Amino acid sequence: MPLALPPPEIDRRRFPELVAEMLARVPVHTPEWTATSPADPGVTLLHLFAHVTESLLYRASLIPERNRLKFLSLLGIGLAPGREARGLVSFANARGDPAACPIPAGTALAAGALPFRTTTGLDALPVVLALFQKIPLADPPTELADYYRLLYASWNRPVPQPLLLYETRAVEGPVDLDQGLEAALWVAVLARPGPGAPVTASALAGRFLSLGFAPAPDAGSARLGPVEQRLAEAPPLVFELAVATPPSAAGAPPGIRFLPLASRFTTDPLSGATVAELALPGDAASFSPFADLAPLEAGVGALPPLLDAPDLAARLIGWIRIRPGRVRRLAHLSVNAALARQVEDVSGERLPDGDGSPGQLRQLARRPVIPGSLRLTSIENGTQVAWTVVDELAACAGEAPLPGSAPAFAPATAVMLDAEAGLLRFGDGMAGRRPPAGAILHAAYEVCAGAAGNVGPGALTAGPSVPAGVTATNPLAFTGGADPEGIEEGDLHVRRMLSHRDRLVTADDFAAIAWRTPGVAMGRVELIPASHPEVAPGVAGTAPGAVTLIVLPAAASSPGATPRPDPAFLAAVCHHLEPRRLVTTELVIRGPDYAPLWLSVGVSVAGGFDAEAVRAAVASRLAVLLSPLPPPGTPLSALLGTLYGPAPDPALRGWPLGGTVRARMLAAEAARVPGCLAVEGLLIARGSGPAVEDVPLAGLELPEIRGISVTIGDPLPLDLVRGTAPPETPAGPPMLPVPIVPETC
Repeated sequence: MPLALPPPEIDRRRFPELVAEMLARVPVHTPEWTATSPADPGVTLLHLFAHVTESLLYRASLIPERNRLKFLSLLGIGLAPGREARGLVSFANARGDPAACPIPAGTALAAGALPFRTTTGLDALPVVLALFQKIPLADPPTELADYYRLLYASWNRPVPQPLLLYETRAVEGPVDLDQGLEAALWVAVLARPGPGAPVTASALAGRFLSLGFAPAPDAGSARLGPVEQRLAEAPPLVFELAVATPPSAAGAPPGIRFLPLASRFTTDPLSGATVAELALPGDAASFSPFADLAPLEAGVGALPPLLDAPDLAARLIGWIRIRPGRVRRLAHLSVNAALARQVEDVSGERLPDGDGSPGQLRQLARRPVIPGSLRLTSIENGTQVAWTVVDELAACAGEAPLPGSAPAFAPATAVMLDAEAGLLRFGDGMAGRRPPAGAILHAAYEVCAGAAGNVGPGALTAGPSVPAGVTATNPLAFTGGADPEGIEEGDLHVRRMLSHRDRLVTADDFAAIAWRTPGVAMGRVELIPASHPEVAPGVAGTAPGAVTLIVLPAAASSPGATPRPDPAFLAAVCHHLEPRRLVTTELVIRGPDYAPLWLSVGVSVAGGFDAEAVRAAVASRLAVLLSPLPPPGTPLSALLGTLYGPAPDPALRGWPLGGTVRARMLAAEAARVPGCLAVEGLLIARGSGPAVEDVPLAGLELPEIRGISVTIGDPLPLDLVRGTAPPETPAGPPMLPVPIVPETC
């Protein structure tokens, strides 16, 4: 589709500016010409020359850029359209029908004036969840161990050997499954609180439980393995229902078995938030609350943890145990969850009727259009015709078959869509049909608000189609929403599409495509080919078939912090790169390893300069030099380079990976600050180590300034900068205060 790029002007001067400029030159070049009124014949000639010059400038500004844009238009590559925000929605069936409360896909939600719709359906069960972990006590107090020995002795029971103690810890945030006993997370399924008929296990038997969760990347990284390897790997999570069994002997505690629950994930759980649909057993007797246990039986061995809260124990229906598979850390877990998108439906839009001409263009009323959502129909002589959206009209069949021609790859009733511009292009009759004269065209499609859809947690509310008694909200922030691509960046990426064709093959392809990740503000991309962090971090050529991609956001999460990719950032990059990589490539996406640095600089200030301003300028200059991000204002073309041109300067990307930090180089940089007369001294140390001349970095390491001090004169000791200097003790014997006796009469 043609690019929606306005041609820039080489020279913006117009007729009045040209006339004024020539009249201003008259006293310089022809001082004898003093009569420059509009009635003077010489001024008339200037007007004529200005008119001709304006016409030449207009054509000079138009022809070269128009030719370039025409060549780019022939590529059939448009600007990237806006992307809709996606996230997780949790429904609470507090007062709805406990027997049946279906919420179909496409249910409308809202966050203020922004519309949202669910993409998956669910059955809102009248339950809530409580999460617990058994955390072992590494070094229990002696008094606690003696207490349990006395307790077992009072019940005439033998003390288990060895005596392993744990504490039941409620989970309210991110959870590491490996921290608990048996590497498991215990989920208590509780009946909803409040008045009304109590919810029992019979209300859950044979239904589906929708669990929404978001995985937490390990150590700030995400891994995309080869497709065949991922298909053979273990499931993301293992869900089991704890079922009580009769005791093995009289007086013995009840036994337990775990019934595997069939699960289906709506999306890849390794690429972001998803929903797991669990098929609950049809027999209500399978739900075991493990009540009426003896004091020494509850929570012992493989039994579920003991609930100390009476209100929770009274509403307990059963226990679900979650064990890790490919996912070992969870950032969030909720019940009655569904995936949602920030979209708005546009249906029944009437377009101008067909006129039978070749290459007809039709403009949609709303944009950007979400790719894949357009449904175009035409009514021709009372017959409804559906049109297919294609990427290239040249591969479509014509209105009439040509003798000896090869079969077409696409039907004749095809249309091309520029999603960013909302522009439709029809065929010319030879490749693709022409809407005949009088054909009535109707379009239905979806649009989004772009980055405005990235709403924070708790912003969504239930819409009018949500069943009564059910509320909805988003426990996590929505991510992935992006505005349409800008003209400058789009022009650069469109030209680079000639080389990578939207496939990750070469190192330049990884950098160019990763920079175009929608919904994130990318600050830096570094590629280490044939490398894996678990083999030899930062060393290229040590792991064939693997690629390590270092990504950083354009700004830190808080002022003064070091930029680090969060789980949402990594999930967006994974979602963008997954369909574009080779099936045999293992891709590890992560942030760098930061080496903590402490700096102390002493400078002398030249006369006439503000000492505080010079000190602040020195600290700022050193921070920019050691920053992992490019200097502010660096254009993207300088980071990616030009197509078929010289490689970009690596120094523009920020401090290089594994580059040694040298004290002499920092001192030279500080001396370049205006007003800095001399650098009296510079101390640098890594972490809690002593001051050194050079701090070598290796692998995926980048410097992180933990603290910097700039003083007038000699630099401060590093222990003072780090705050680890020992307290000063006064010399001599300790001084005691002398009490003052008040005067008495």
